[in-house]
Amino acid sequence: MRLGIGRHDLLKISAIFPRTRFFWLILMHLFYIDESGTPETSGNSKQFVLAAIGLPIDFWREADQALQRIKFRYGIKEEDEVHVAWMCRTYHEQTCIENFEKLSAEERRLAVKAERAKFINTRKKEAKAEKDETKKRKILKTISDAKKLFNKTEAYTHLTETERRQFVRDLAEIVGRWKDVRIFAEIIDKSNYTPPAHSLTPTTQAFEQVVLRIEKFLEKKSSWRHNTRGILIYDNNPSVASQLTLNMKNYFKKGTFLSSVKHLVEVPLFIDSSFSGMVQIADLCAYALRRYVEFNEKELVDLISPRFDKKPRTHHILGVRHYTSNTECQCIFPHKHPRKEIST
Repeated sequence: MRLGIGRHDLLKISAIFPRTRFFWLILMHLFYIDESGTPETSGNSKQFVLAAIGLPIDFWREADQALQRIKFRYGIKEEDEVHVAWMCRTYHEQTCIENFEKLSAEERRLAVKAERAKFINTRKKEAKAEKDETKKRKILKTISDAKKLFNKTEAYTHLTETERRQFVRDLAEIVGRWKDVRIFAEIIDKSNYTPPAHSLTPTTQAFEQVVLRIEKFLEKKSSWRHNTRGILIYDNNPSVASQLTLNMKNYFKKGTFLSSVKHLVEVPLFIDSSFSGMVQIADLCAYALRRYVEFNEKELVDLISPRFDKKPRTHHILGVRHYTSNTECQCIFPHKHPRKEIST
């Protein structure tokens, strides 16, 4: 965001007042945040990731248009949300359709829709006929889970699994080429999560760590010629929105455990990810990081790694940290062990 002063005006003023130190420009960055894995220690995933992708406000439109172009190339509608975890799943119905790869996009959609309707109807009949209440509840749970899967993946049923995974790779490759973009994240190994305070859930700790790293980034970006500010835009999550808003207000007053917060403005803005392409990019980053630390899948992380916030010259990663009790973890990120702090 620029004030109403042109470049030539700045040069003239600088010539008259060469030693005057006040901020000529205010540069705004947008930081989009999403998570991957479940924050509950009893959840299905072993790792919880909170990731943020930051970009200058002037680059937002270009980045969003790049996302729309790749969606168009793969036949995904502009209004359809990109949710990487759902895209990368195997859709069993596609394997049941003969010569699925040879069908047109519309024929694929209709064939998958028919297979899914057949599956639901069959399970409903089984539930109706089942006399055992325990087995009946299990069938109904299967129906509920299937409906959720079908709803989340409806926009991608015209793509084979190979095509869907290639879409994700293409998107990650584009993100890796955005030179002015930076990625920040906290990765938490939940197997032995021992926070310094009982009130710190994986979500609240990860949020504080990401805020801290973004604040340090903005501080380094500021100079006597310009001041850099940022605002957080978070995937809407009613279960944590109130708590994180309160936490952010507290950071403004007292700072995080390591630093004051002076370069971020306002509390986080919570927005439905289906309306924000950049939140969907944050989802991609969070997914790539989790799959890397949890399953050692390196492809996506390698593609987006140029955008990790790093120390100049040494290229030491500053923006991403792995909180883990595993002292033998070989991931590329700096570590924080529950009982032994390692400098990052």
